[in-house]
Amino acid sequence: MDPVVGLGLLGLTGYGAYKAAQGTVRYARRHRSLRSARQMSERLAQGNVDVRQQNYQRQAEQNRRMQLAILHLDHGPDPDFRRAANVARNSRDVPTGFRRRQYQRLRPLLVQHYRRCQQRGTPAEILLESLTELVEAMGLQDYEADYIRQEAERLQAQRPTATPMNTVHDFQQRLTQAQQEHDQRVQAIRSLTNVSDDIREQLLEAEDQRYQHTLFNGREH
Repeated sequence: MDPVVGLGLLGLTGYGAYKAAQGTVRYARRHRSLRSARQMSERLAQGNVDVRQQNYQRQAEQNRRMQLAILHLDHGPDPDFRRAANVARNSRDVPTGFRRRQYQRLRPLLVQHYRRCQQRGTPAEILLESLTELVEAMGLQDYEADYIRQEAERLQAQRPTATPMNTVHDFQQRLTQAQQEHDQRVQAIRSLTNVSDDIREQLLEAEDQRYQHTLFNGREH
């Protein structure tokens, strides 16, 4: 073979190998770049999932506390609605629409507690003011508190005064009222959302104990 031709072929072979090596390097770089971009995208997506999960858990916990604060109004010495209003105000992450739905579900309990506070002698101004704070914290207009006051006072006015002549009737009425309150509380507890089965069972057990205490000890609500 002509030496010149041989050198030419050798040069072409070397250049081809060089180009092939360059192509391999470019492919490897592109592959690493795509892999890095994919990993970054996956990390960002996982980060978004984690943030959403944390937000959901925070909302669920705040919602649970808000509902329990209302359900437990009569379990402690609460003479008004200030403690429940404070919990509702601090539940900032619970959507307004959900707060309003909880209000509609738990409203009968607010009427009952208003009546209890009246019977305990809570000043009317403090009682209505604290109820207004709670109603507004749950996303409603302040006049909803006045509607609750009117309903509670109307129910209180309809309650007959106990005398020796109507003692049996009054006792039957108190039993009926206690049963109605118990049924409403059980329904409210069973309809709680974002609450574990264990907590729901504990609430139901506590309500059963409260109901039995009302029946056998005659505690007035």
